[in-house]
Amino acid sequence: MYEPASNYCRYGSSAITKIGDESTDAVSTVPRDVSCYNTKSASHFLFKVDANEALPTDGPVAVVTYYITSEDTTSTSGVSKLGKHYFVTADNVLVASNFDTSTDGWTYTDNGRKSPDLTYDNSRITSSSSGASLSKFVFLADEFQNPDADGVDQDLWKFVAPSKFYGDQAMAYGGQLCFTLGKASGDFSSIQAGGGDSLHVIELECDTCTDRDGKKKTRIALPYSKLSTPFTGATVNQCISLSESAGWLLDPENSNDEWLTPTVSELSLIHI
Repeated sequence: MYEPASNYCRYGSSAITKIGDESTDAVSTVPRDVSCYNTKSASHFLFKVDANEALPTDGPVAVVTYYITSEDTTSTSGVSKLGKHYFVTADNVLVASNFDTSTDGWTYTDNGRKSPDLTYDNSRITSSSSGASLSKFVFLADEFQNPDADGVDQDLWKFVAPSKFYGDQAMAYGGQLCFTLGKASGDFSSIQAGGGDSLHVIELECDTCTDRDGKKKTRIALPYSKLSTPFTGATVNQCISLSESAGWLLDPENSNDEWLTPTVSELSLIHI
């Protein structure tokens, strides 16, 4: 990361022909004041990636945290909250698991004490109907089933994301949560009959978030009925919008109450 050439800093020229002296202008220690400023726009710094550098496929190239201070030196509250700037590739990926060589830290929960281990597989499963494929993935089999009158299992195990997905994910608001889902065997026709709002495909939990009633430990879920493509067992790609209009539901933390539609702040401020 560098401060731009002086002409750019002074005049805001769009033609940047020089990043700066790489030996003296490189930002090597933090925190660092950004002194490049002009009247046409805000402060600037430049982020350079070497042409031969391999870019990550499972997250941002870099993340820069910053705060802004007021020019009024007499102000006692002239410091902003901490902000973040994400440098991402053309895929706009903030965090991902590609399962190139392992389970990538994924685990599971609620599959019984005798559950087999989560398994990594580097083979390929392709759907003839959708064309989607699973190539390098993790899977788990049901240890036990507890179907209701409609044949829908009432005791469901869940994949649990690794720690790299945790923390403040507000930057993802308005983006998408994408995954590929498939099966090795089993009958999934009963999901179509009983896959309503009570059957959750995704759950986001936050122990430190506060909901509209001032309660801690927020849980937001996406019901099966809001999937763009119903899961019939065939391998399919799913992308869910991270916005309050996508069908997400907020746990009221009362079994007698209906789940609520989360507000913009409740969804955008989620800490997984």
